Amino acid sequence: MELELEQNHDEQDFFTQIDEACASYHKDSLFGRKLPAGTYVSILDMSGGKPVQTSHKAESFNALMHEHQGKVDRYFSQCFFNEPDRKSVHCAFISHIWVDLDFYKNPPSSEYRALYIRERTGMGAWESEKLRMFCEQHRIVMPSYIINSGNGAYALWQFTENQPATEDVKLKFREMMVKLISLFGVWNADPAVKDTSRVLRIPGSINSKSKLPCRIVWPVQGNWLPEQYFEPAVKHGITYDFHDLYEKLTSKKFHQEGMETSDILDFCTALNLPDAIKVAQEADHASNLERRRKKYQKVKKTRKPRVKRDASVTYLKRTIGHRECADVSQVKNAKGYRSWESWCKKVLHDLKTLIHLRCHGVKAKPGFRDMPLFLAGCMIAQLHKPAYIMREVEKWMDGHFDAWMTQNCYALLSTLKANAQKDFEKGAKKRGYSYTTSDMIQLLALTREEMTHMTVLIDHEERLL
Repeated sequence: MELELEQNHDEQDFFTQIDEACASYHKDSLFGRKLPAGTYVSILDMSGGKPVQTSHKAESFNALMHEHQGKVDRYFSQCFFNEPDRKSVHCAFISHIWVDLDFYKNPPSSEYRALYIRERTGMGAWESEKLRMFCEQHRIVMPSYIINSGNGAYALWQFTENQPATEDVKLKFREMMVKLISLFGVWNADPAVKDTSRVLRIPGSINSKSKLPCRIVWPVQGNWLPEQYFEPAVKHGITYDFHDLYEKLTSKKFHQEGMETSDILDFCTALNLPDAIKVAQEADHASNLERRRKKYQKVKKTRKPRVKRDASVTYLKRTIGHRECADVSQVKNAKGYRSWESWCKKVLHDLKTLIHLRCHGVKAKPGFRDMPLFLAGCMIAQLHKPAYIMREVEKWMDGHFDAWMTQNCYALLSTLKANAQKDFEKGAKKRGYSYTTSDMIQLLALTREEMTHMTVLIDHEERLL
């Protein structure tokens, strides 16, 4: 009997060692993550000008990282996918959150234009000291990793365990990403990098813009040599529990028991405290989102009773407004306004409103002209024949752009006009280029304040309010 117990104990130890060996084998040597079996990661090659994407098994992640060391403009997906296709709908596991800092776009006089404070040679903690001091001063959770991408940087907050991409996890992930972008606004955080399908530069690859390598600068990995592009991370960063990190990042500041955030906002406004007002506004906005989210989760949709319908077909004659003017004012009260054409006209109205907001009623400033004009051309291409695009664009501009933009309008929209002509000859419904609402919000970098003045260019969070 004792001999059988010893044999069973030895077998258990044997299988335990096998499990530990398998777990260490399928482990990310770069960030210390567990690589889920049966999932995929994607590699994006931008060195040739045209993006080339390949998908691989997650188990081969370490080999992929070593394979692309020293190569130009290589990116890797941040999440794990259950299909060899880097789309949010196929996301299987989320291992961390991140923020992309394009501080090199800040003006030279900006305080936040570099990661470091002191100029030295070699690699050390000083290369990330300004960013870490910023987190300490503003009581932001310290990042697990800080990576210098060669021109900018990105920071990661890693979870202790990979989180299955359920609807609840995705919703909390989205809230944390939006919060990080707002917290690091002075570092020029990219507002578009907040979905699960995003890619970031591979540590050890070369940035073609600056000719510098992408490197992990925190935690410090040891001495870095120019000929040594990559060294496996011997010091892994701190990890956080997913739910604890969510509470720390989205907690309502100045929230007290028995006192609503709206009351705190009114109190701060009465005392004229600008910093406290800003924090209270963020807390009030977060509390409204949380309240709406809980409300929609509790509401159960009841199925409507079936009604016997007449099988005969009755054709309705709809009045569609004439297309001589691209503005919505002449047709917004007409029948048939809720259609593909009416949506395009509403987008044109929002683009003109955005120009007024950003330029305070004067002519459009440089930097706020090209993208609104291009998107307006895309919308007008859906409403008019290709031969009339330029004429309608001039009507829509209506003196809101300077002389240079008016003269070069044809050159900016020539490719759009050519593609619209091809689609028009094929009889396609959508001509030229078509963008979704979320794509246009990212291209225009719309802020929360600007969305309150928009008609259709609003995201899901703004609709909830």
